[in-house]
Amino acid sequence: MKAWIFVVLAAALIVLGLPSCGLFDLIQYRQYMGDVFIRITLANLPEELTFNHAHVPTGESEYNWFVVIDTDNNGATGDSGNDIRINFYYKKRGLPTTDSVIETCLHDTDVLPYPESGIWYETAAYIEGDSIILRPFSLWSPAGWDAGYTWEIYGTYYTANYGRAHDAISGNGNTVLGDPPGDLLYGTGTPLPEYYEFIDIVEIEIEYPYP
Repeated sequence: MKAWIFVVLAAALIVLGLPSCGLFDLIQYRQYMGDVFIRITLANLPEELTFNHAHVPTGESEYNWFVVIDTDNNGATGDSGNDIRINFYYKKRGLPTTDSVIETCLHDTDVLPYPESGIWYETAAYIEGDSIILRPFSLWSPAGWDAGYTWEIYGTYYTANYGRAHDAISGNGNTVLGDPPGDLLYGTGTPLPEYYEFIDIVEIEIEYPYP
């Protein structure tokens, strides 16, 4: 009976036009109450990107938009204080191809430290305009997050000339926060001479509903 309920719910959500990356994620909307909501808005996020560039080593992270969260503001827990990492990424494999970002990139949640803990869960992800929206499921959501929990959000791309380039923004607690455009870096913090609008974070929104 429960399975039929989930299928009916998924069909209703499709009719309502709610975005998702697949039927499985639509069914998982039933778990959204009580979960983290993360929106990463970029300067421009095309529907398609080229994957498996020749300059990227096989197995390396080619594209990655991710969030690390210190849920309890305790540097002695997790991985150097970070308790959860939420990922939307692609690792080089195969030959160059142009494909859909939402259909190609993987999305999951790691409970840190990782990979020592070996604990990870599927994360719902979808795209709205230039925003990546991540919705981790309630399987792992810890009760009693500190109201001033801290977070860092990154957009990274493995460039041909400078290796891994990135944009980053950090803060604490539930918020909507803008980020200056064009502030991409590489290495240990050197300004990037090239520009990649699909990793340039311009705004984030993060919310955890406290119990």
